[in-house]
Amino acid sequence: MMESLISHYSNKEVSLRCAEGDLSFILSQALFSSYEIDKGSRFLLKTAQQNIDFSSIQQVLDIGCGIGTLGISLQSCYPHLQITMQDRDALALAFSQYNAQKNSTEGVCVVGGLAFQGLQERHFDLVISNIPAKVGEPVLRQLYSSMLFQGTLSAIVVVNPLADYTQQTLAELGARILYQEQSSGHSVFYFTPEQSAPPSEEKLPAAELSAEELPPAYFRTSASFEYADLSYCLDTVWGLADFDSIPFQTQSVYHCVKSAVPFNRVCIWNPGQGHTAALLAAAQPKHSLTIDLLGRDMLALQASRHNLRAQPHVNIGHLLHSPTPVIAAEKLNNKPNPQAPDLLIIELEHLADVPSAQEVLTAAGMLLEPEGILLITGKSAHIQQFARSPEGFHSVATKKHKGYRCVALKRD
Repeated sequence: MMESLISHYSNKEVSLRCAEGDLSFILSQALFSSYEIDKGSRFLLKTAQQNIDFSSIQQVLDIGCGIGTLGISLQSCYPHLQITMQDRDALALAFSQYNAQKNSTEGVCVVGGLAFQGLQERHFDLVISNIPAKVGEPVLRQLYSSMLFQGTLSAIVVVNPLADYTQQTLAELGARILYQEQSSGHSVFYFTPEQSAPPSEEKLPAAELSAEELPPAYFRTSASFEYADLSYCLDTVWGLADFDSIPFQTQSVYHCVKSAVPFNRVCIWNPGQGHTAALLAAAQPKHSLTIDLLGRDMLALQASRHNLRAQPHVNIGHLLHSPTPVIAAEKLNNKPNPQAPDLLIIELEHLADVPSAQEVLTAAGMLLEPEGILLITGKSAHIQQFARSPEGFHSVATKKHKGYRCVALKRD
């Protein structure tokens, strides 16, 4: 399964020079820096080897590890290090795990989740990160605060537009910047807690959060939405799209299945902020509904779950962090007393073949009950492959709008 997953989603193999020889990384068209090792990561690794005494370091955390460049490189150069790599994207975790095995880095552990989730009881000698550029300033502030709380030393690289904010925020949080350097596109910062400063209250919530909760800094705004005489509310989060309007994908889902409402159990792949789940719940306010949330992005899964908790007639079924719909379907079928959904919604990503048509149809075949509905939504060019009813399904509805399309297929 791992080999086929990597083979399907990989698009390039690249090498990276290390003190012990060249490392080899498999890149993915569906992940950050899909054609080369990111320049920011290269810059951070170069300065780390020049400025950090790794003989005094053992426990290292790589936040937002992507395909594993930072953690794997450090473990290869310094084999005594125990590296934990964390990412919110399940596909990134799969590539990190594969690349770690490919490069024979034994001291690497890969865990899923938002930054520090599930790791609140641990302290690290070094926290490293190639900071994502678009997570939102409140999330960055919380991240820097958590680094100070759980790391003896932190080493990060940011794109230059975030450099001033990073320097100012670290100063406000009481960090002591040990080293900083700027290149044409990136800036690195090495910092520690200021020993004489009292603990900041901002640091405490991140350390006390359970793996079931979203950190407060992720919440952006509470908003009400209306469509087709239905209304619902969402607490939207930083780092996800559609925080201020209903996406067409959600509107098209309702258009294609409104005549079939009510449903008993719905599985949603790639739930985003939770618009589609909330609109379906609003469409059947007096009928109990179970919703399973599936997808690569832990932030989307947790945000959608948070918003569904406000719906008293909705039972939140399974939350599955998975790199593909097929792997999610396998996990669901392995649950005790699995229940077949009567509606499976899969939102394709804005990349061709992610997930692929074969994956979508295989997952539907594994999950849907007879006469259950498979609903696929995304860019029209990607949905075209479903326009002709595939074997075992027949088309019941379709909707087009400004380059997007939705197709509803009923299982025979």
